[in-house]
Amino acid sequence: MVVIHLQGGLGNQMFQYALARALAHRLDVPLKLDLANFAEYSFRRYELGNYNIRASIATVTDLQLAKQYGLLGKVIAPLLGGVFDKFRFQMVRESSSRYCPDVLAMRGNLYLWGHWQSEKYFRSIESFLRDDFSLRSPIDPVNAEFVGLIQDAMAVSMHVRRGDYVSDLKASNMLGALSLDYYHNAAQYVAARVANPTFFVFTDDPVWAKEHIRIDHPVIFVMHNRSNKAYLDMHLMSICRHNIIANSTFSWWGAWLNRNADKIIVAPRTWYRDTSYDTTDLIPEAWVRINGSFL
Repeated sequence: MVVIHLQGGLGNQMFQYALARALAHRLDVPLKLDLANFAEYSFRRYELGNYNIRASIATVTDLQLAKQYGLLGKVIAPLLGGVFDKFRFQMVRESSSRYCPDVLAMRGNLYLWGHWQSEKYFRSIESFLRDDFSLRSPIDPVNAEFVGLIQDAMAVSMHVRRGDYVSDLKASNMLGALSLDYYHNAAQYVAARVANPTFFVFTDDPVWAKEHIRIDHPVIFVMHNRSNKAYLDMHLMSICRHNIIANSTFSWWGAWLNRNADKIIVAPRTWYRDTSYDTTDLIPEAWVRINGSFL
């Protein structure tokens, strides 16, 4: 089997699932999700259950096999020869933020731990993932109304991420909220190439966004989905014609799931305030990266 340790918010969980799904598909083995982290870390919760994913929740026995035999197997397996092979797990930890093709060549029982933030890990199963990340349940009337608004317009999603990027010192020092110049430059870039755009602004800080976002085109602020329905914001982003994303895996996936063949995706050139992180493999080649500073 392939077991993936899930951590972080929805966007992070989707990256982790996508790599594990690619490996499980190639090896033709079951995919299981380790949710133990969410019992210990209440700031985030498991969110992939809102989608038609092809995975089951790892049992206590699964995790004991993966973690205990993964460690002991290095010592015991050579003594037992092939007898131990069906239980033996490889513990695979992400070694850097760069894409590592060797991970996709691994075989056997795998326990994966990392963020795995590159399309290169799962581009080969793109069509499967788009099905996996379809919504399990019909959307409610309010979101259905927004679907109609988006489909009737030359819709451009704009994700203004603030939240912990502003309030939490660690998140601010590592990532940091993008300043207004990024959003205004991105809007100008799209407006110069798209006739009559309407900007749909998705944000976790609507008061700040409504006060500061100034665009010479129609702007609609999407503010009705609370944190437990954030996946519906991502769905609305994905049906826009074009996307302006923040330095956030949440809007990264909203843009990636956009099926418009002619989509323009704008992303910040600098993803992390902490420049020790290498984001070379994070942004797909077809997306546009433009300059923008941090607050």
